[in-house]
Amino acid sequence: MAAMIPFIANMANNSTTPNASSIAMPIAATNTTPPMRAVAPLPPLPLPGTELNACLRDFHELKGVDLTSSEAPLLALELTPDIIPGVPVSRLCEITDVIEGKMWRFQAFCRDWTTRLEENRQKE
Repeated sequence: MAAMIPFIANMANNSTTPNASSIAMPIAATNTTPPMRAVAPLPPLPLPGTELNACLRDFHELKGVDLTSSEAPLLALELTPDIIPGVPVSRLCEITDVIEGKMWRFQAFCRDWTTRLEENRQKE
């Protein structure tokens, strides 16, 4: 509609039929569709038995919380990222000597991390 205003104003000012040079042409609409994003390559899958280490490193890198010192006590009880979401937070805090808030975050991270790991394994 806004593109038509100059055309209408020009017609009102000219009593004769406008010629082609006096007609304001609307500006062509540009494509506003965002470009397709490239899909990021999948990170390498952790080797069997190294999942906890990879999960702890990813948690530190992505969330800024370093729980790598908790790896040994968790491994001693065979608590891996797929099992950690089902363990009571109070028990995880007792095992690792980590405060509750950090453990709640880690437990939620393990749940998501394990889901992504399984999806990536199915793609390969």
